[in-house]
Amino acid sequence: TGRERVLLADEVLHVRSLCTNGPVGLNPIEANREQLGEAIATQEYSAAFWKNDARPGIWLKHPGAFKDPNQREEFLSRFKARFTGGGRGSVWLSEHDIELKELQVKNTDAQFIESRQMSNEQIASMFRVPPHKVGIMDKATFSNIEHQGIEFTVHTVRPWAVRWEQRLGTSLLSETERRTHYASFNLDGFSRGDQKSRYEAYAQGRNWGWLSANDVRELEDMNPLPDDQGDIYL
Repeated sequence: TGRERVLLADEVLHVRSLCTNGPVGLNPIEANREQLGEAIATQEYSAAFWKNDARPGIWLKHPGAFKDPNQREEFLSRFKARFTGGGRGSVWLSEHDIELKELQVKNTDAQFIESRQMSNEQIASMFRVPPHKVGIMDKATFSNIEHQGIEFTVHTVRPWAVRWEQRLGTSLLSETERRTHYASFNLDGFSRGDQKSRYEAYAQGRNWGWLSANDVRELEDMNPLPDDQGDIYL
């Protein structure tokens, strides 16, 4: 109806991020707006630079001066029409001893890839995402990718999972229901290795007595055995 309605806390499922005032969590985009603005400015400047064939502006050197302002504007209009848009790269025949000077561009000024990559890393860091998750692979190796994946699970995914679990229990379950029910995210899939490594770990846990057959089956998303034999610990 277009009217505002105030909702109480018990009417809203509100999963907060890091809070500074209690009721409202920080918005990562708003909290890092300066870095995002820098990334957008870099992108726009890069697009304009390459749209101009990565060439800087030019200036014309006249030995004297145009006596008639209209003549000067007419000359500049004809020059721009010849050397901008579809006329870029055309040959120009100089008249009246006019010299064409081109501003020099340093090699470092054209290295936008590094600045764009830095922007990507900054944006990824806002959400605690490792660089290889967004396609930045220059610092990734076969030895550290696995550890970065584990860190992503532990330091990025798990904190949000805990927030969801706690909020779901608080907002959706009554005090009585919380005695018998709870919400839980199974993150084992993030750290699950290959089948050979898993089965070797299961065998070790089974033989040493801290895993039962049903424990192993549960970890593999399988139903328990029909009899009580699956709950026996060796």
